[in-house]
Amino acid sequence: MGLDMYLEREVYVGGNYEHRKVTGNIDIKIKEVPLRINLEEVSSIIIQTAYWRKVNAVHSWFVENVQEGIDECQRSYVSVEQLRELRELCVQTIELVKGCSKIVSLEKDWNDEEYTYVKYDVDDLDLELTPQAGFFFGSQEIDIYFIQDLEETVKMLSNLSDRDSYYYQASW
Repeated sequence: MGLDMYLEREVYVGGNYEHRKVTGNIDIKIKEVPLRINLEEVSSIIIQTAYWRKVNAVHSWFVENVQEGIDECQRSYVSVEQLRELRELCVQTIELVKGCSKIVSLEKDWNDEEYTYVKYDVDDLDLELTPQAGFFFGSQEIDIYFIQDLEETVKMLSNLSDRDSYYYQASW
């Protein structure tokens, strides 16, 4: 249970239009049952481009910048320009946060093993991308995990195609 977030890429094929001259088949198995898809009948293909789990700062950005403040788990179109803006915001946030002083403490995990926990002192920063509260949305700390989530977001948004359409949807 919690915040699951998906970014899908829709690739236009246009196989259903004769002038596109799309040919071929895709042969797959679903639970060992063969399925043949004739590409001449395919209008588009949807591919999962990114998946996040409880990265509430990124979810909040999508809600405010793509979904006009409405958070009802709806599927929403997001432009490539918006995704590039989010990627750049993640890069800027990582640099700003890493430039702050660190608060390091020794913590214990569920197995009672000690580990080093890193949190950042960001009180003096005016960050645009910050963790947000929500029902099972995950941590609201600006810590090493926050940075790792943003770094992963940067990677996932690095190979965007201007030819395709993107859609964001969350489930919680």
